[in-house]
Amino acid sequence: MLKIEESGEVAKIMMGREISGSVLYWVASYLVDGLLIDTGPAHVVDEFMDFLSGTEVDKIVNTHFHEDHVAANKRLKDERNIESYSHSLAIPLIGSRLPLHPYQELIWGYPDLDEPLALGDEVETERFRFEVIHTPGHSDDHVTLFERERGWAFTGDLFIKEEPRGVRPQDELVPTIASMRLLAGLEVESLTLFTSLGRTVDDGKGALARCADHLEELIARVKEKHAAGMEPSQIVTELYGEESVLSQATGGDFSIENLMRAAIRA
Repeated sequence: MLKIEESGEVAKIMMGREISGSVLYWVASYLVDGLLIDTGPAHVVDEFMDFLSGTEVDKIVNTHFHEDHVAANKRLKDERNIESYSHSLAIPLIGSRLPLHPYQELIWGYPDLDEPLALGDEVETERFRFEVIHTPGHSDDHVTLFERERGWAFTGDLFIKEEPRGVRPQDELVPTIASMRLLAGLEVESLTLFTSLGRTVDDGKGALARCADHLEELIARVKEKHAAGMEPSQIVTELYGEESVLSQATGGDFSIENLMRAAIRA
């Protein structure tokens, strides 16, 4: 299923696999002046291509290599000769069939393999200039696209909410916090975040700073409890009462306990 929302110069394309009348998980791509930022999951590629058939797309940028952000790359290259670009670390990953957990295969599916070109320091369209900012944490290859004149930041999966309640095992908190501090410190009057879940955050600087503060405080609390002999699962109970529903749904791949482990590693 697709939902299209246009707000001024930015078109948001919400995508998700629909089963029994419900979308399992929404993910957003953005179209700005011919630039397509991320290309969604495999299960909705046909619908996505139908929508894009009536639009101008000049180039693609993937914020990172994950399967829900790259699936239409190959079709757009083959059918419309549109090149995709990513951080150099993402190129071999987008070109490989990486194993998925059952929930990932159900919700998003395996993307067709693609060979993106390496991103430079900026991406230009007819009317805008996007600075490419390396923002690792969620993944090593993660980038944010920043349009300074408009104060726009397309942040992929870097920021979801101010007090996250779970991560995947590969997420690292120290680079995540550093990436958030970097964006929060950009010299612009205001910063609007366009996130991968489709949430638009007008107070982007404040939201990023508050999330970074929360994560730093969490790391200190978790480390203290771990030093006192508590295991990650015990710390989950101590701080949150119980594990998140998403942990059960993802077989523990996305969980508060992973957040505790990431805090201990930090």
